Amino acid sequence: MADKCLYIVTHIALKVSIALLLLRLLVQRWQRIAVYATLAITVVLNVIFLFIVAFQCGTKGNYLTNVLTHRCLPFGPALALVYWQGAVTTATDVAFAVLPVFMVWSLKVNKKSKIALWLILSLGCL
Repeated sequence: MADKCLYIVTHIALKVSIALLLLRLLVQRWQRIAVYATLAITVVLNVIFLFIVAFQCGTKGNYLTNVLTHRCLPFGPALALVYWQGAVTTATDVAFAVLPVFMVWSLKVNKKSKIALWLILSLGCL
């Protein structure tokens, strides 16, 4: 359980750091709003997911009892939550990979440099 919670917290921190980097680079208002909206959705949904994962078998005091008596969150809903979190992560990655395209498009450099810069800025989606 602790490893899953640590993963979710690390994931939130990574998305926040990528969003802050993009906010420093993006200048158009709609791009900044898109980053803020994507970040807000990601953080809120992952915090909800964190609490569900952390308390799926109850509190710390009765965790082992609930695991042994099978009173945790059933496997079906837990698997659905994992898919849901994966979909949100994928959507965030795509949004953070596509946003630099609009920023790089207006730069006055050759096409090869634009593509290279876009690829570098989009590495955050990996």
